[in-house]
Amino acid sequence: DAGACVVAILEAARLMTREPKDLVRPVWLVITDGEEAGLFGAREFVGTHRLSQQRPVVLNFDARGNSGPVVMFETQTGNHPVVERLANRMARPRLTGSLFTAVYRMLPNGTDFTIFQNAEWQGCNFALIDGAHNYHQPTDTHDNLDARSVQHLGEMAYEVGNAIARDPVDFVDSSGEFRDAIFFDVFGLYVFHMPMSWNLPLRFAILFTAVQLYGRRLLRSREYRSILIVWGVMAIMLPLALVSGWLVQASLAGTVLLPRPFVAWGHWLSLGIWIASLLQCSLIAWLGLRKITARCLWDSFWMAHAATCMVVSTIAPEFSYLLSVPALFAIAAALLVRDLWTRTIVVS
Repeated sequence: DAGACVVAILEAARLMTREPKDLVRPVWLVITDGEEAGLFGAREFVGTHRLSQQRPVVLNFDARGNSGPVVMFETQTGNHPVVERLANRMARPRLTGSLFTAVYRMLPNGTDFTIFQNAEWQGCNFALIDGAHNYHQPTDTHDNLDARSVQHLGEMAYEVGNAIARDPVDFVDSSGEFRDAIFFDVFGLYVFHMPMSWNLPLRFAILFTAVQLYGRRLLRSREYRSILIVWGVMAIMLPLALVSGWLVQASLAGTVLLPRPFVAWGHWLSLGIWIASLLQCSLIAWLGLRKITARCLWDSFWMAHAATCMVVSTIAPEFSYLLSVPALFAIAAALLVRDLWTRTIVVS
C-alpha cells in the first residue's frame, strides 16, 4: 500500500538534486520495512542510526487507500513551529487540521511517524485515505492506483522537502517552549493557524460579544420558557443524532451494504446516513421550535453556541475551530445583516 509513497519520494529527491547548491541542509531518504508487523524498520533506525541523535525534521508518507488527495493528518506535540512554517508550503490542495491530529492521537493505530515522534523528532505525517476499501485487499494494484494521487504525493514531498532543505533556520519555537497550534485548511487553499495559547482569549471574546449581542436582548424579552425550550431541543438533537448514527451503523454491519468497515460505495452510504440525520434533526426542530419566534430562536441558539464553544475550548481545544468559525460568521452577520432570514441563509 505504500509503493506509491516510495515512488513519490524518489522522484521528489531527483527533482531536488537538480539544484543541489540551493540545499542548505542534508536530505535523507529513509525507506523502512516491517511497518505493518510492528514498526520494526523505524524502531531499528531510530534505535541504532547516528542520525537519530540529531532529531531531524521528518516527513512520513503512508497510504490507507489508493485514491484522493494527500492529507497531512498528524504532527508532533509542540507542533506550532512546524505548522507555522510548513503548512502553507504544502502542495495544493492543502488538507489538514488540528482535529485530525487530536483524533489520531486517541486511536490505537500507529505509523512509522509514531516512533519518530516518540524519539522527539519534529515533522508531518501524510497519507492517502480515499479508496480505503482497497486497503490490504487484492484490489490494491497498480492498475487501481489513481495517478493523480501519486502526483500529489510527489508534489507534497517536493514542496515541503524543499521548504525544509532550503531554510537554514532550525525549527525551534521562538518562545523556547513546546507550543501546540490550532490549525485548519480553508477549502484546501490556505491553512489558517494560531498558537493554542490564543484559544481561550478568543473564546472569551466570542462569549462576551455573544452576551452583548444576544444575551442582553434575551433578558429584555423575558421569554424564559422559550429560551429553555430552544436550549432543551439543542441538548437533545446532538446526542440523539450520535445514537441514531451508531444504531444505523450497527444494524448495517455484516450486511450486503456494509460487509466490512470500508466499501466502494462508502461515500454514498455516508451521505445517505448524513441526510437521514439531517431530516431527523429538522423534524425534532420543527416539532419543538415551531412556536418560537425567529428572534428568540436566533438569540438563544447563538448564545448557547458561544457557551458550548467555551466548554469545548477547555476540554478539547484542537476541536474548537469547528464551533468558533461559525460563531464568528454569526457575529458578523448579526452586525451587518438586519433581516433574520437573510442572516440565517448567509451563515448557513
